[in-house]
Amino acid sequence: GRGEQEAGGKEWCKQQRLAALDIDNYRRYIKVAREKEKHFKSEMAGVSKRQVALALELAKRDDAAILLKRRIQELSKVAEETFAQQQAMQRQNDGLLDVVQQLSHALE
Repeated sequence: GRGEQEAGGKEWCKQQRLAALDIDNYRRYIKVAREKEKHFKSEMAGVSKRQVALALELAKRDDAAILLKRRIQELSKVAEETFAQQQAMQRQNDGLLDVVQQLSHALE
């Protein structure tokens, strides 16, 4: 009768305490999980920012490389043109030398 009821009551209280502990533990677990999630999200945001920055940096480098290539091509063209002009001048000088030599022979 009464003893069984008391034992039952104690058991029920024990169960309640365990349930309360479980709930506390579960809440703590959820809190930790949420903190981890927040931390992970901010890390991911950081990674995304770094990826964007890196992509921009690479794009800049691509642009710089393209500009450099264009500049080299322009300089090569100028060098070729200069060389052609020098050759033309050399031919003119050779022609003038011929004329001078012919004149000097004629005057001898």
